[in-house]
Amino acid sequence: MPLLPVLTPRDLACGSYALSLLSWSASLKDGITLLDSMASEVVSRVDEFDSRALSRILFDAAKSGQPQPQLFSVVARKLCDLDATRFAPGEMANILFAFATASLRASELTSHIFHNIAEAIVALYTSSTRLAWFKSADLSTIMWSFARAGELLTNPFQRTIHKAILAKLSKMHETFRLNDLSNIVWALSQSSSSPSILRKIATRINFDAQSLDYEAASMVTFLWTCCQSNVHIGELFNENSNFMKHCLEKREEYKDDELRKLYNFHLWQQELRCDGLPSELHDKCFEAHLLPSDLLSAND
Repeated sequence: MPLLPVLTPRDLACGSYALSLLSWSASLKDGITLLDSMASEVVSRVDEFDSRALSRILFDAAKSGQPQPQLFSVVARKLCDLDATRFAPGEMANILFAFATASLRASELTSHIFHNIAEAIVALYTSSTRLAWFKSADLSTIMWSFARAGELLTNPFQRTIHKAILAKLSKMHETFRLNDLSNIVWALSQSSSSPSILRKIATRINFDAQSLDYEAASMVTFLWTCCQSNVHIGELFNENSNFMKHCLEKREEYKDDELRKLYNFHLWQQELRCDGLPSELHDKCFEAHLLPSDLLSAND
């Protein structure tokens, strides 16, 4: 790749983003070859890159699913030498997500990066003004990444990140995607649950369900996450809640595999002696539950 050495770090980060838009598969050999070449270029010139470019490249490499152990090892050492308090919130989220999902062996370098970013968040974002710099998606990704990587949350960091989420949930002009809330619920289930955050999530979803047109798939993901994590949120799962009414309205949009997940959610709720799904939706889910697996895959 003769052009790569003349590209700036920003050019390489943009190229990395462009590659991330591809649908990765074994047939995309040229794309994989280019990704490998770009990774090698970054490794050879890592001292030229700032946290913004490195966070973008790591995030895209992790999303590609193509192993890049040398890239992550070299960049990890570089990041450990940088001042994490100078990282933007989005950079922190991208870096943590990358190391949490890159299928790397646990290492002291990786733990050091998580520790440095946690300390930076505690040191810098102690006021409500500074916490507002975080987008809801950043907070969700940071919490999810710590849980996925199995990194322990120190008490000061946990208090800070929980404070930020509660502040965001209380502001109705802040946008929360349902998938971001799913990630937060799962992360909470892996550490210490926070009833105050779960109550705020329930209030927020019930409020948004009146005006937002949640996608059917994202609603299933949220319910399935709660089911798998054994996190019961009574204010949401009550069949008279705005959220469950919205789930019922979407009953013609669910795929068969999603209906089966909803049926399992219903069974979990029944075990807890709770409402479960509205009867109209339950019947449709039960029909999908009875479908043979081969017919199910053919329908989807």
